[in-house]
Amino acid sequence: PKKNPIFLVDLVLDADGPHYSTPLKNFITIPVSLFDKAINSVQDVPQLERFVMEGISSAENPLLEAVGMHEPPVEALRQKLQEYVAAAIIPMEAYARKYEQFMDLTMLDINAYLK
Repeated sequence: PKKNPIFLVDLVLDADGPHYSTPLKNFITIPVSLFDKAINSVQDVPQLERFVMEGISSAENPLLEAVGMHEPPVEALRQKLQEYVAAAIIPMEAYARKYEQFMDLTMLDINAYLK
């Protein structure tokens, strides 16, 4: 999404070394959490007939049949999502490691160096 990114990621170079502003472990947990929220959001959708057709009244509130949280296809998609995001973290870690060689320069006190 152009206006609402899931993550705001900056490469940070400080005394702790090169790392990202968002912890990389969140890159797996947050998308899976959003996936689970999406599955949960379709659990209580009422059937439309009683809202559209007049004269139909029901004592109960019938719901549309929704996909279950632990159905095999949902579990498979959740697992694939975790695998894909974990695979995307590998090049991010490699990119951050490239900056380790510049840490001395980054941590240099410019005023002390100029004296």
